[in-house]
Amino acid sequence: MKKLLFALLCIFAVACTQSPEKKAEELIKEEVLKSLYFPKTYEPIETKVDSAYSPFLDPEFMDLALELYKKGSELQSMEPDLRLAKSQMHIYDGPYRRVLGSAQYNDAKEKYDKLMAQYDAKQSQVVDLRDQTIKRMSEPPQFIGFLTQHSYRAQNNAGNTLIGNAVFLLNKDLTEILGQWTEEEMDGYQKFMKEFIENYNTLSK
Repeated sequence: MKKLLFALLCIFAVACTQSPEKKAEELIKEEVLKSLYFPKTYEPIETKVDSAYSPFLDPEFMDLALELYKKGSELQSMEPDLRLAKSQMHIYDGPYRRVLGSAQYNDAKEKYDKLMAQYDAKQSQVVDLRDQTIKRMSEPPQFIGFLTQHSYRAQNNAGNTLIGNAVFLLNKDLTEILGQWTEEEMDGYQKFMKEFIENYNTLSK
């Protein structure tokens, strides 16, 4: 009985003295295995743990910023069609209108007005998301957990061993995953926020 109690105490002591990287790795492993074709081939390579602070690493803020990026990209993609529709409307409003009548002009104007209404609605969404993002950026930083970069080896569906990289946000106790992104998604987010902050600072001067 004493030997069993001693063994349990040793296990408990080891668990309590685990490094943050080890605790994070064990938690992340369970999540990574769910997405692998051959879980038994999983082999961790490196796990880096850094403190994470709001608002910039708060998943809700990141979703807000990424939605702003998405809507902003959609707005930009509408601009060529809007310019073309406006150009066509002006063409039919010139000499052609006297020759061909007003039917072509009315069609072009209707198309332009429709696109302009869609553009204005999208622009309103972008402005609202931008204002929300700026408001959140002004919040004082708060410690929210740990940003963890994890790399590993595993076989894909073709049986080839590849290296995978993922980024996780873990809670303060390293017991729960609060967010998960691919390395590409995190790089894209960081690039967008860098450009957004630079543009905001320029406009604020």
